[in-house]
Amino acid sequence: MAAAKPAKGAADEHMTYPAPKTVEQVDDYHGTKVKDPYRWLESLDSPDTRSWVEAENKLTFGYLEKIPQREKLQARLTELWNYERYSPPFHEGGRYFYSKNDGLQNQNVLWRQLEGKPAEVFLDPNTLSSDGTTALDQLSFSRDGKLLAYITRQGNAFKLMTQDLETGTVRGLSDTVDDESPSFAPNGRLLVYATRQQGRDVLMTTTLDGKIKARLVSTTADVREPTWGPYGR
Repeated sequence: MAAAKPAKGAADEHMTYPAPKTVEQVDDYHGTKVKDPYRWLESLDSPDTRSWVEAENKLTFGYLEKIPQREKLQARLTELWNYERYSPPFHEGGRYFYSKNDGLQNQNVLWRQLEGKPAEVFLDPNTLSSDGTTALDQLSFSRDGKLLAYITRQGNAFKLMTQDLETGTVRGLSDTVDDESPSFAPNGRLLVYATRQQGRDVLMTTTLDGKIKARLVSTTADVREPTWGPYGR
């Protein structure tokens, strides 16, 4: 297949990239000082970061839109991607769950099925935002199979949610955009999850109503991916 050629003059066009600002940020790692002048870009929702991303996108798409073969390539790729896809099923709480995509859905849909009954849509992340860009990630079921915890991800914003498998009631537990890796305590009354505080990855616990939260460990090291031991500790 011949490679697509850029529009006439596009390859030679001078591209002026947005100039990001720098800040006086220095971290001390055991006596070694490391500069991080672009730390401000970690604040994903700040006006400065959004402005810089918009400028980058304007430059990028301004170039791509000049490539005449772009529409044909998009049409062919859309044709190739348009087929049903399934994940392997898994069993939780007396039900089978699997993900399915009809072909061109932005996000895979979570289906569930009781033995002897037809499958049904359990959670469709395509309905969580108007543009279908909110993804469903990091599923965790309580041991009694009554509750599901999961992360909704839109861009780089991560939110912790729970859903009652019987009633369908959904509850949001996040008060930041950095929550990840939920895991139910063996007794099902608490959730442990990872988040960020003061630039560090830490573990937190929360009650199922989100009213009582506490930092689980006190350490200067980054901590992620909580896992319960064989005795529930």
